[in-house]
Amino acid sequence: MVTDGDLARSLNALSTTLNDQKLGEFDVSRLQKIVTGATGGEPILSVHQGSPTGGFLVDDDGEQVAEVKLADGGWKVERWRESRSSHAYVPSPG
Repeated sequence: MVTDGDLARSLNALSTTLNDQKLGEFDVSRLQKIVTGATGGEPILSVHQGSPTGGFLVDDDGEQVAEVKLADGGWKVERWRESRSSHAYVPSPG
């Protein structure tokens, strides 16, 4: 089961790494390595490509939990699943 912490770490790692490295295309293999690293090596989130410049993350229950896309020269990572904890930090989109 993907925790709020796992999801938050994964999305932060994607946003930071993709924008720092200025990756120019959606590379499923590269993004999957980033996500798996952020969850301590646990393959609890999978990356799926939806278009040449974007895709989404799916949790281990098959639920789409986030979208990742290249837009306006930068990577946007948007969380789709609501936090399960009222105390969890949820970054604003963008």
